[in-house]
Amino acid sequence: MISEEIVKEIASASKKEETEIMELIRRKQAFFENLISEEGAAQIVAADFGVKLEKKPISFKPMKISDIIQKMSNVNLVCKVVRIFEPRQFKTEKAEGFVGGIILGDETGSIRVVLWNEQLTQVLEQIKEGDVLRISNAYARENNRSDIELHFGTTTKIEIDENTTINNIKSFSSTPIIPIRIIKEGYVRIKATVIQKFDPTYYIADPETGKKVAEGTFNAVNRAILNLIIDDGTGSVRITLFGERAEEILKQKDLLGREFYFEGKATYNEQFDRVDVVVNKWEPVFAVASESYISPTEIVEDEDVSAPEKTLTTKDDKTEEKVYE
Repeated sequence: MISEEIVKEIASASKKEETEIMELIRRKQAFFENLISEEGAAQIVAADFGVKLEKKPISFKPMKISDIIQKMSNVNLVCKVVRIFEPRQFKTEKAEGFVGGIILGDETGSIRVVLWNEQLTQVLEQIKEGDVLRISNAYARENNRSDIELHFGTTTKIEIDENTTINNIKSFSSTPIIPIRIIKEGYVRIKATVIQKFDPTYYIADPETGKKVAEGTFNAVNRAILNLIIDDGTGSVRITLFGERAEEILKQKDLLGREFYFEGKATYNEQFDRVDVVVNKWEPVFAVASESYISPTEIVEDEDVSAPEKTLTTKDDKTEEKVYE
C-alpha cells in the first residue's frame, strides 16, 4: 500500500483532496495495466502536478529496470554495469563541458544513464564494467528519441554491491533475431560475427544531435561512418554504423571474429542488388543472456517502421546510405 504521507504530500502541494489523489493513482496504475506499483504510480501523479517528493524512502526497496517509466523519481535499483561509454567533449553557444554514459542491466532489461561534467568524473571513478550497483533516488526522463534514460541527481546514492551477482542480463531489445539469409526490408535484429571491417570515413555533424551539418558550421565535429560485413552462418550482410555507434564499436578489442547483436533498418540497395542494414543499436553477445529467435523456416512479415532520415554519401562504395535517427 502507498503510504498516507506520500498521498498527503501530493494533495497538499496540488491543492487536491486525498481521495482524488488516490483515485488518480489507481487510474495511473490501470493505464499501465498494473505493471507499476502504487508508489511508482504516485510518483508519476506527483510529477504531473509538478510536485517533487523530496522525502527519501524509509528503506531501500529496489525495482526492476522494466518497471521504470517516464517521469518516475526515487528510482532504486540493484543492477549491473554492462557498458561504459567514453566521455566526449561538447561545446555549444550556450554551454560546454563533457558528457558520457553507462548502460545498466538486470534480468528484466537495460537502461542508459546520462552523466555530465563533475558528475561524470565522480561516477566513473567509482565503477567499472561488471560491477553490481545499488542505486537509490535516481530519476527517469524521456530523451528526444523517445527512449527512457536514467539520471542522477544531487541526492542520488551509488554503492558497489559485492554480495549480489547478476548473470542473466536481458537484452536491450525484445525484437526477435532474424537469420541473415531471410532478411527483407524493415526493422531487423541480427546475431552475427564480424568478418570484415572497412576503414572508417567521416562526416561533419552537430556535436549535440549528431546530425549532418554544412562545413564551417560553428562547433561542428567529425563523426565516423563505419562499414562492416557480418555473418551468422546462414549468410552475410553489409552493415553501416554512424557517429557514436561507430566510434564505440571501434574501441572494442579484437573486433574481427567477435559476435554481436545488431539492430536497425534493412533496405534494398538497387545499385548493388543487395540488402544493407543501417545499425542504430549494438551490443556484445556476452552481455546478454536471453534472446528470441525466428527460424529460417518461419514466415517473416514486413514490419512498418518509420524514422526520420537523412542522406549521406560514403566513400567506400560511392552509394548513398540513409541514416535513421
